[in-house]
Amino acid sequence: MSFSPGTSLQAIDDTFTSAYARFRTRQISWDRMSVLIVRGNVLTLLYRKGPDEEPSTTTPPPPPQSDNVIHPTQDLGRKTYTFETPLFHQLKAYCHIPLAILAIVTGRVVGEDASVVQKELRIFARQIMDVRDAMEGTEGAFLTEEQRIRNAKLVDESMRFVNRLRHGDLVEEEVDSWLGDFLKGMKKVFEKNVMDATRNVLECLDAKVKEILCEGSYRTKGKELHIAIEGEHMPADGNSIEQYFLAATNTTKEGDGVYLTSSKMDDDEVVTFIAQHLVDGTIGSRVYGNPDRMHKDVLAPAAEQIIDEWKMQKRLPIKELARSVEGKRIASSCPFIKR
Repeated sequence: MSFSPGTSLQAIDDTFTSAYARFRTRQISWDRMSVLIVRGNVLTLLYRKGPDEEPSTTTPPPPPQSDNVIHPTQDLGRKTYTFETPLFHQLKAYCHIPLAILAIVTGRVVGEDASVVQKELRIFARQIMDVRDAMEGTEGAFLTEEQRIRNAKLVDESMRFVNRLRHGDLVEEEVDSWLGDFLKGMKKVFEKNVMDATRNVLECLDAKVKEILCEGSYRTKGKELHIAIEGEHMPADGNSIEQYFLAATNTTKEGDGVYLTSSKMDDDEVVTFIAQHLVDGTIGSRVYGNPDRMHKDVLAPAAEQIIDEWKMQKRLPIKELARSVEGKRIASSCPFIKR
């Protein structure tokens, strides 16, 4: 919703928007802070340049046309670090073998898709055989003997299951049952691979972070380091990299110096995002007595109360959208959803 131009409330909104943007900009003081952006295995450190660094030769951008447009990283120093996790990628790829079988066959073993599935399984069988051969060569170099034996079993059992699918008379209900048993048998291997892969990532990350800090100097020494973790469709709940940085900074919650952000952000947007968090913390403390209050939907508590009222009034749920009745799941009437 917007107000008509020239109205008194529109003037209030304009003043708030402008003042809020300037308030946000004032949160960033490069004399006392630096920012570390984590993009996968690439770490980018943003910092105030020191006296031993060349001044920027870039032409400053023109003044922003809006108070919402800021350039917080203009003329900053940037240093990029990378760390490699070959074991992580290898163990992840082994786990992808059973999951690829699941993706190929689920809901496609009968009808017009059946012949296509058989062709895909035939191609995938050759790929599994190539993986098995490569495990004895250079591709197995990063594996311990226990990891090699464990994943050789995964590969061999996957190959047997693919052959069963290729040479049997496929009935969808039977395939679903076979697939369920096959994947349950992979659970322990998956769990061990996940543990080893996660340890590999965290050990490599930990070593790189300590390398950055050991450099000392004006980039990080005596500075408050804000850490932004980017990721595409990255699960926010329990994110492993976030867990590491929360423990490393001895903090307990995201938003307190450690942030999860979208991978679509450039450096300017990441710093603006951090400034937004700092502003929201101030507003939350001053208005609600809780610095975390503005880090969730401001409307959430009121919405919960209203929706509870509507449930009591039988206004919700909506019959046409309901997926369960009295706790029992019901079939969807939507023709595009297969349950």
